[in-house]
Order: sequence, then structure tokens, then C-alpha cells
Amino acid sequence: MENENEQTIKDKVDFFMEEKVPVHVKLFDKTFLNGIIIKKLRDNVYWMEERKLGEVFLFIKDIYDVKQLEVKV
Repeated sequence: MENENEQTIKDKVDFFMEEKVPVHVKLFDKTFLNGIIIKKLRDNVYWMEERKLGEVFLFIKDIYDVKQLEVKV
């Protein structure tokens, strides 16, 4: 059963993926990812093009927060 926070994260991830918005993803293990969410593989599992790592899996249960990536000019 998903808790309220997981549902909020999932809604944000779906929105950013559909709009092709670059994101900053904070994970529970204190690491982060920056890039674009490419597609949804299945419920709670996504495929992401990370700026430095390349393509990676993204699991909703591992995400602490997700927001639009701020690009400094």
C-alpha cells in the first residue's frame, strides 16, 4: 500500500516525465540524480537519462524528493 508521500512523488515524476522537464531527484540514501525521466517501465519504476551516469532505473520507493532542475546561467 502506498503512503501519501509516495503518491505525491509519483504524481510529480509523471508530470515531469510528460512535460520533459529536467529534474533534480533526492534519494533516501543521501545521493541525488539530475536528468530527464524518459519513460515509465511499470508501476513505480521509471527509466531516466542522468546527466553523468547515463541511463538509470528510478524507483519511486527510493525517492525522497523530486523537483525541477534549476539551471544556472
